[in-house]
Amino acid sequence: MSIGLATLLASIVIIALWLWLIIRLLSKSGLGGGGQGKGKGDGAGGKEEDEKSKAEQQAKDQAQKEEQKRREQEAREKAQNKQQEQIVEALQKDPLLRNKLEQMARLQDLPEMTDAEKAREIMQKLPAHVLQVLVVAGTQKDIEMDLDTIFTREKSLFPTHDLEPVPMSSLEQMSQLLPEQMMLDDEFFYPALINEELLILQPFERKVERKTLHITLDLSNSMAKGNMSDGLTRHNWSRGITVSLLLKAVNGEATYMMRGFAGHSYALDIVDSPEAAQKLIDKLLKTAANGSGTNIWGAIVQAVADVREVKRPGEIADILVITDGEDTTNKGYGKKEFAALFGEDIRLHVVAIGLHAPALQAGATTYKEFK
Repeated sequence: MSIGLATLLASIVIIALWLWLIIRLLSKSGLGGGGQGKGKGDGAGGKEEDEKSKAEQQAKDQAQKEEQKRREQEAREKAQNKQQEQIVEALQKDPLLRNKLEQMARLQDLPEMTDAEKAREIMQKLPAHVLQVLVVAGTQKDIEMDLDTIFTREKSLFPTHDLEPVPMSSLEQMSQLLPEQMMLDDEFFYPALINEELLILQPFERKVERKTLHITLDLSNSMAKGNMSDGLTRHNWSRGITVSLLLKAVNGEATYMMRGFAGHSYALDIVDSPEAAQKLIDKLLKTAANGSGTNIWGAIVQAVADVREVKRPGEIADILVITDGEDTTNKGYGKKEFAALFGEDIRLHVVAIGLHAPALQAGATTYKEFK
């Protein structure tokens, strides 16, 4: 009996120890009584903190997104307002340009609209690249050239229909005195002779100098790929410059010529009337810059041949080269070669885009670089 009792007591002690160990383990794992309550409390608090942080971060992210949207909207509105102002300026610059913008946007039959209202319609209806070209044409002030026809009068040794009384300058002209001068009494005649106040009829010859402008426009593919500092492609900007000078040439009655070029020169366009100008504007708006190579020297030689075909002896012609590339023909040329090519009656003007071209600068009357 004593052995059995001892065995029973030992079993009870062992079971009690196992129960105590199980309870301890359950308490530590948060599944037990007191431990469970404490574990739940800690877990809920941590979860609430996490959710609060997450909500705060989401609110912060949302505020940043809304601020970014607001800034982008302001930037868009600012750009649109600027473009609208530029279109209004283009509408008011030249009747030919106004007609083109209104025609393309189908606004010619809406005279009651203000220029600002027309500008908004034009922004919606015209393709972006077309609008860019025409806006540059109507607002650019970087390239200005005097293309107005010059009217002069020169004294003639032969009779003309243009006669004007002028003071007699020598006694050899005595026979040309006005009749009323010959009838003066001696007391008035001789003092007038001494003081060079006697008048004769001087014939004059009227001369008209019509200027010639030849634009040599780079149409190589780099003009379409490269951008100006304001984001416009070089091709759109250079076409806008070309249209701007075309309008000025037509208004000033100058002879206007244009050839595109890349590895070779393209077809020649000549403008001598508003109708021809409209056709060339249409052509320019459809002209792509996709040529390969840049034969600048060949293009200039061709331009010189073009202007010599139309200008009269003694008149000055201007050649404007717009390019963004170095000459790929490896032909060496400089001031000496340009002087021999141009003579005294042709002037070269260079617009270099995104590069420095010392060879062209050496032969240019004016030279400008643009980024």
